[in-house]
Amino acid sequence: MKTMRTILIITFAIFLISIVACARTESAAVQKAGQSAVSAKDDYGREITLESEPQRIVSFAPSTTEILFALGLDERIVGVSSYDNYPPEVLEKEQVGGVIDLNVEKIISLDPDIAFGIDLSKDKLDQIEKNGIKVYISNPTTLDMTLDNIRIIGMLTGRTEEAEELIKDMQADIEAVSSKVAGITEENRPKVFYEVWNEPLMTAGVDTFIHDMITIAGGVNIASIDNLTGWPEYSMERLIEINPDIIIAPKTLAPTPETITEDDRLSGINAVIEKKVFIVEDDLVIRPGPRVVIGLMNLARAIHPEIFK
Repeated sequence: MKTMRTILIITFAIFLISIVACARTESAAVQKAGQSAVSAKDDYGREITLESEPQRIVSFAPSTTEILFALGLDERIVGVSSYDNYPPEVLEKEQVGGVIDLNVEKIISLDPDIAFGIDLSKDKLDQIEKNGIKVYISNPTTLDMTLDNIRIIGMLTGRTEEAEELIKDMQADIEAVSSKVAGITEENRPKVFYEVWNEPLMTAGVDTFIHDMITIAGGVNIASIDNLTGWPEYSMERLIEINPDIIIAPKTLAPTPETITEDDRLSGINAVIEKKVFIVEDDLVIRPGPRVVIGLMNLARAIHPEIFK
């Protein structure tokens, strides 16, 4: 009888232990879910907090869209800008316009948990957020800022590990370029003019993404000589005086080098005489996203072809 009673007690104890174990497991799961809330400050200095991973995402910034796809979030993207063109799958997504012509009503109708952008007026920002939609604004201007932005986007979307892996790969590519030009002295670095536009003549200042890339690739952005910022007009007289060794232009301005070399105003400049005029794909050097390392390599090949075959 005692034996039977002992068996019953032991069986009941095991039953209670299993219930407690299950309860602890469920509690841990709930606790983990509760810890999924994340916060980050955007470029407007606003604290953006998400209580859980966003399941529906809108991006009206092509660079951010490329980051989201690279993090494996394509199935969660419900809207993109009208300027998005990469990867090809992005063309199948609903479009919400661009920064200037952003369709706020369209964004609201897509009912996203969060929307990503590079700039937005206060009126449109308020209108979107009044509908319970989080908005994260970021527009990196350097490679380091780009990597940090990828890390934040990964955190906000529950793709922290994927973001760190992507950053690691990009850092390796950046290091592969910077290490090869590290030994070049300042006086031996070629002077580079990045021609943003020709009428009027415009270039990229020291606080731009392009300046950062030219510097890392072993060149000297001539806008830095006068500490120009933003996207300033550049006088032809000053260009002739500095006489750059290399001219680089985006494809939207110059489909071929001849667009630059046949400009009579530039005929006496070394870069034109030595046929060191190079055309680059706009998106690879102006979008702070995963493909920027390709743009960096393209600039490195143009600036130092003797190093980067």
